Amino acid sequence: MSSMCYQTLSFAECLEILRQAKAVRAAFFDGHAPYVVPMGFEWFVNGMQPVVCLMMPKEGRKAEALSVCTQVCLEFEAPDAAAIQVVLAEGKAVPLHEEDGAMVYAIPVETMSGRRYFLPDD
Repeated sequence: MSSMCYQTLSFAECLEILRQAKAVRAAFFDGHAPYVVPMGFEWFVNGMQPVVCLMMPKEGRKAEALSVCTQVCLEFEAPDAAAIQVVLAEGKAVPLHEEDGAMVYAIPVETMSGRRYFLPDD
């Protein structure tokens, strides 16, 4: 198995991945096990801090996990023909408001890093 080479992404490049991403993989922890689920998202930048917004039902596994641990890990991926571009971000989910019977949470990003993995030549 050949190894992949990678390049660390700058802050601006990480924001570009967020702009291009169509979904996010959100990882929650319910006190017993991690729970990872793909979700739609919106985001904005407040000063220099990205803020990711997620909408989810007020009840269910995600809501139960957030009642135990508000820390959320997010993975964004953007398509590229020659590389896999990934950004990982972490932050604490804060309830914003109710919308259409669901809760909207803001996750101010506390840490963020990105890598561009180059696909090996066969």
